[in-house]
Amino acid sequence: MLALLVSLGLAAGAPAQPHTAWPPDGPERLQRGLDAVEAGHPEAARPVLEALFKEAAAFYTPDLGSAAYWLGRAHADLDAPDQALRVWEAGLDHLDAAGRFDPRLAEAYLERVFGDSLEAAYGRAADLYLRLLETADTLTDAAARPILRRHIARILPLVPESERGTLGRPVAPNGFGILNPDRDAVALQPGAGARAALWWRRTPDPVLATGRHERIEEHLSRVAYARAHFPCSACATGYDDRGEIFVRLGPPPRAASITFDDSRLLDILLHPNAPHISRRDFPKNAVWYYPDLGYPYGRFVFIDNGERYQAGGLFDLIPLSLRTAGGFSRRSAMLATMRDMVIVHIYEELQRTHTGIGDGPGSGSAQEIYQEARLRMAELATQESAYEAAPASPVPTEIQQEDRLYAVEQRLRMPEQHTNVLEEMEDLPVFFRLARFLDADRTTRTELFWTHPAGTFEEAPFLVDFYAAQLDHRFQRRAMDGRSYPPARLDDPQSMSVSTFTLRGDTATYHLRLQWLQRPRRERSYSIDSLQALNPDPAVLEMSDLLPALMPEIAQTGGGIRLTPYPLPRIRAGMPLALYFEIYHLRFGPDDQTRYAVEVVVERRDAGTLQQLYRDRTRRTAARTDVEGTTSTAREYIAVDLSDVRGAESVTVTVRVTDEVSEQVVERSVQFDVFNR
Repeated sequence: MLALLVSLGLAAGAPAQPHTAWPPDGPERLQRGLDAVEAGHPEAARPVLEALFKEAAAFYTPDLGSAAYWLGRAHADLDAPDQALRVWEAGLDHLDAAGRFDPRLAEAYLERVFGDSLEAAYGRAADLYLRLLETADTLTDAAARPILRRHIARILPLVPESERGTLGRPVAPNGFGILNPDRDAVALQPGAGARAALWWRRTPDPVLATGRHERIEEHLSRVAYARAHFPCSACATGYDDRGEIFVRLGPPPRAASITFDDSRLLDILLHPNAPHISRRDFPKNAVWYYPDLGYPYGRFVFIDNGERYQAGGLFDLIPLSLRTAGGFSRRSAMLATMRDMVIVHIYEELQRTHTGIGDGPGSGSAQEIYQEARLRMAELATQESAYEAAPASPVPTEIQQEDRLYAVEQRLRMPEQHTNVLEEMEDLPVFFRLARFLDADRTTRTELFWTHPAGTFEEAPFLVDFYAAQLDHRFQRRAMDGRSYPPARLDDPQSMSVSTFTLRGDTATYHLRLQWLQRPRRERSYSIDSLQALNPDPAVLEMSDLLPALMPEIAQTGGGIRLTPYPLPRIRAGMPLALYFEIYHLRFGPDDQTRYAVEVVVERRDAGTLQQLYRDRTRRTAARTDVEGTTSTAREYIAVDLSDVRGAESVTVTVRVTDEVSEQVVERSVQFDVFNR
């Protein structure tokens, strides 16, 4: 054991160096160790693989994998999981330094970290997961394709239906919206791994401040739990339909099983003259309910079919022998009575366990149905002729129809995925606007202005942490910044308090992730995708975004403009509103002057009645100003007349700038709702 630890320490502790020369017999030695592991003899494999790993820690072939992976497997099979983890971590470092990637090793590391909840390693494991997705498409390694197929099968239910076709072509979802395909049934699209990684990068990070992606970590933790608790070897995901819902939505707040041992129900089912029904005829089942998601369509029913749990409906809880009851025989009439009692019992169980809402009877009417069923069974038992019994209805179409309608509404209302990372936090009301400006270094500066409704922070003490992450066009995090705002900055009883935050340096398409945290209980996040940096080309007329501000707060002082932005989404009629903007790359005329026109168009859209549905409810007013200047950059603010917006539903203000010298035109717009109370 001591010799083993020393050899591991040398391999893991030494700086990882690229290996330009492999041992000539490396493939043969790796094959021997691999064969011994797969034959169930890890004790024979370990010394062979240890020697190879010590000699060439980054040894890897696409056909066989890496020495690090198989040595870790040998340790794991010998009940030495900690040693296996150390070897895998060292192997990842050495392979990375050598410019190699072993998907087997990456997958083993992910399964160990999340399977054993090694939270200290979650950040590294999540990064490795993204790299696995991004790399698997291009690897010639035989193991890459099956590993990628499993991960894509697990991601597909989380992705909006419109995007699933870019990743793979799974089997069609069943009637209850479950995708879970059989093993190897997912046909991958070219580039599926890279697109899946990009989708994850686009998915908002719940906690910006950590620099980790907690949503990916949560997903991988859920996958590990589902594989352990809802296993399915025949499923492409490795887990059954319960696992698919668990990975999508997290642990169910309410979970139960519909049992059929109620005394009243058994009194009917075990009636002396009733057809024989065994308790084994009732399927094992699980009912999950998510009351806060898609209410009231958050119920999922899972039926044990003997091999795995599959999603179903309430109809599937009825034994097969009771579903086919029908005809004029006494037996059919008894079966129909028993079936109706089973249906009543199912609805009672849903109400008792708080695992769903249905149209079934309440407890009072259920008791009445039970009494009627007892009388009906006794009456049928005394009838001598089969034709004395009224015809029994076939299996009730109502419950099947309810299942179908419920499934349709559920697919429409339930989210594809739900995170519990910030489940204990309430919503923090925040209003914000952003405006892009062009800096002297030709990069785009993004100014964020935010405020909050009056009284938001009445409870003291409080502190709001604000974080902003800048992502490049590939959704890779480029920069991260944050600031804490104390009480004095947030609640000024004399006026609306507006806070400002500046982001710099963007030159192409970029994306923003914003988060406000009032610890420990409130949070608000926003994602702004596909912002375009302003054009820095001096030959192209460019313009900043429009920055709304309140007119009394604008003053010309010392050649500069001081303004208090207005980030709220609504305006009132008569409000003294102004717009600030900047114009870039104005051309000079023969007299070294710039000449440009500023046109302001105000469009009000009126709230319409049913009779006005097909009429144009938009009214426009416009004004134009001609300006001369001496610089290629102009800073302007204009007052907007809002006296005529009373009764409008919304107002859009467009500012159009025409360079009279170059004849180029550029425009920007800003929209407001109108508060008419």
